[in-house]
Order: sequence, then C-alpha cells, then structure tokens
Amino acid sequence: MLQSLCRSPLLCHLVGVLSFTVIALNVMLWVSLIHILALLLLLPFSWANQFVETQVNRCFSAWVSTNEWWFRHMLGVCWDLDPQLQSDFQQSHLLIANHRSWVDVFLLLAQLNGRLRLPRVFMKSSLRWLPLIGSATYIMGFPQVKRYSKEQIANKPHLAGKDLHTTRKACERFKRYPNNLLSFVEGTRFTAKKHQHQQSPYQTLLKPRSGGIAYVLEALPGHFDHLVDFNLSYPQENCSFWDLLTGQLTCATVRATKVPFPATFLQSDFHPAGKDKAAFFTWFNQYWTEKDQRLLAQQQEACLLESSQNGAINECHDQNAEK
Repeated sequence: MLQSLCRSPLLCHLVGVLSFTVIALNVMLWVSLIHILALLLLLPFSWANQFVETQVNRCFSAWVSTNEWWFRHMLGVCWDLDPQLQSDFQQSHLLIANHRSWVDVFLLLAQLNGRLRLPRVFMKSSLRWLPLIGSATYIMGFPQVKRYSKEQIANKPHLAGKDLHTTRKACERFKRYPNNLLSFVEGTRFTAKKHQHQQSPYQTLLKPRSGGIAYVLEALPGHFDHLVDFNLSYPQENCSFWDLLTGQLTCATVRATKVPFPATFLQSDFHPAGKDKAAFFTWFNQYWTEKDQRLLAQQQEACLLESSQNGAINECHDQNAEK
C-alpha cells in the first residue's frame, strides 16, 4: 500500500518514520502483555509456569507476525524464505547465522515463525536494565550473561571459569522446556572495513567466535546433536534497518542447513570449552569455510535475481506464490 510512496526520495523518509512508529508500538503492546502475564508467576499454582511459558511464546510469535505483515503488505518487502526447513516444536535446536545487518533479526524470525520455536539469544547482563525490554527478555528466558576478556582474567584469575558457570546457570531453563538458542557467531555485523581489519580468510564472513557455542555445549551436555545454520543474504551490498523501514529493501534470502556434530562431540567425556576446545575450534573453522562458499554462491544468485528484467520484488513474490 505504501510502495508507491517509497519511490519518492522525500516521501520514503516519512514512510520510515511511520514504520518505526508502528514497530515501536508493536513492541510496547506485546512487552506490556508479557509483564501482565508474569504476574501469574506470583500465584501458588503448579500450572502457572507452564501457562506463562506458552502464552509468552504466543506473544513473541504475534509480535513477529505483525512485523512481517507490515513489511510484506505495506512496504512490499520480500522474504525469500527456505521452504525446506522442517517444522519441529518438540526438540531444542542450536541455531547460528551470519550477521550483515540489524535486518537479520527480522528476516530470521520470519523464517522461524511457525516452523521452529522462536529462539532465545544470549544477551549482555547490562541490557537487563533497559526499560521494559530488559525485563521482558528476562521473563521470556533470554540468557543474560557477563563475559570476561583474557585481559580481565589475567588481572583477576578468580574470574577464570566464571563464563562457563554463568552460562550453565543461564541455561537451566532450557532443561525444563524445549527451546532454541540463536548465536550470530561472528559477534558483530559484517563490513568491508572489519573484514579487512581482521584479515579474514573468508570471502563473505568475518572470523567466527565460536567460544559461545562451545560454552553452550559444555553447559548442556547431550542437549543438542546438531546445529541449524542459516545463510542470510541481500541483493544490495549495504542494507540498513532504515532501508527496511523505508521500503528500499528489495529482497532477502534465507537458506538453512542442518549440521550434525561429529560423534566424538556427543560423548559424555567431550569438553568443547575445556580440554577438547582445540578439536572443537578446528572442526568449526572447517565448517565456516564451507559456509563461506555456500553463502558466496547464494549472494551471486541474489544479485542475478535483482538484475532480472522483471524486477527483484516481482520475481520474489512470484517465487513465494509458487511455494
């Protein structure tokens, strides 16, 4: 409905302000409801925890669905989602993805909504003080941990091992309910400047920071037997959150890959964050090379799609209609 306005350099900014307002109000609506539901946890009823868990997940899904409706129907944004991702709400999954833009979060949640449980993401403990958002994510079970650098541990040796302790404590909830954990393994958004600064050996990715994955496997032994890896790509080189809000994002593509862990990683005496971390990092870096090659091919395909004579948006909508 607003697609025609997005073509105007002036009016597209008004569309962006309207989109931001809608997204903000949508957040406030569902966050407020989550806080109301959390009051039930104060009641001495055995069913309260499970009921709140279920309803909070429904609020999360409704927030995602509302955002997706706005992007698709009001702004004409196209999500080229992976139809091969199988629906599974009974098991917990460890999810990873590359990170190019703040748009990644909305794109990935659109892919997962209705197919897998919407994921929890590790958050810095300092973010718990964000008004409403911090407390809402705490209620929803987002693990909030504090990481220590090598320099901090060197200066204060008693901090050694505390990362693993806090990760285990944060993951206790995942032993009670099936849940998915998501990690953007690069640790930051990809830019050409960061890629050059790191001297990354990968063409489309930054160097992985897989220590968080190792800590999760150590904290929840036997809980995960595979990764679900998502390749996120865009036809334009730079894609900001403002591009999404103003309808300048033409198309975005998601492709999922299930990656089984080697059998040795599943043994009870394997410690990916401890004595066996070298083996784990070697395996993960090898996989990261494979991911880089797949993502490069995917990005080339996305560029061809955008430059097709029918236009990227129409082309994407035709593909989704066929699915």
